Amino acid sequence: MALVPAWVCSTRRPFHDSRREPDVNPARPSLSTLTKPFSEPGSQPVPVSAVLNGAATCLFIVFAITALTLFLPLDPTNPSWQLRLIGGVINGAPLALLGFVLLHGAAHLDPQQSRYGVRLATARQRALLAAIGFVVLVPLQCVAIWTLLSRDENQLEQRRATTEATFVTLREAVQRAGTPEALKLQMRALRGPTISEEQLKLPIATLREQTMRALFRAEAVMNQQLSGLDQKAIMELVQSGIRIGVSSLAYAFAFALGAVMGQPLILRRIRKGLQWSSRRILRGL
Repeated sequence: MALVPAWVCSTRRPFHDSRREPDVNPARPSLSTLTKPFSEPGSQPVPVSAVLNGAATCLFIVFAITALTLFLPLDPTNPSWQLRLIGGVINGAPLALLGFVLLHGAAHLDPQQSRYGVRLATARQRALLAAIGFVVLVPLQCVAIWTLLSRDENQLEQRRATTEATFVTLREAVQRAGTPEALKLQMRALRGPTISEEQLKLPIATLREQTMRALFRAEAVMNQQLSGLDQKAIMELVQSGIRIGVSSLAYAFAFALGAVMGQPLILRRIRKGLQWSSRRILRGL
């Protein structure tokens, strides 16, 4: 048997035994140790249903405050105020509808919470009233638009009559004036065309003719301005009315659907009614 040289034995590394050699590095904290304060029984996470219920409450409050501010300043007989109120309610309706949907989610996610069910039942009763209110907004808006257009047309007719009477008075004053100075005083008193110092040197016949031409030009401009209501403004008003009317009916349907979700009998009747209507339509086609 051959002998192993001594230098080989001196350079051979000893066998590493992890069981005998102590670990000099300190133990690193585990993930469970780091998250231990968050996993204590006393720090339970907030349920999703509570978050939805709180969000629904905030949305309802914001909608109520927005709706109340629309009444100021109070002027219920003014059609412009009525249209502004209706438009503001329609623009804020998504807040109430979203809150209604979140309240449904809270009640369905946590059915053991009786207060969620009670709030949902109360919200469904109010949603039925809201649906009726949105339907009523459509004829109210039509009446407000018609009243506004009629009022503007009456005001336009009054302005036409006043303008015509004013120009008749001005023409009569021009015919009555005997001197340029008297004509200048008459035009200044009636707020007619301005007569300069150079024009005072003209003969009265020439000055009358110039003044009459100025009156005819001014009358033509006024008649063009008072020819009728602004068609662009009327089209914008009608388009806004159609948009608000369709939106109001859509919100009425959404709130009514949410109000009858807890009434199976009503849902069955609605389903039968829709089926009967569809069959009638198909037979007519």
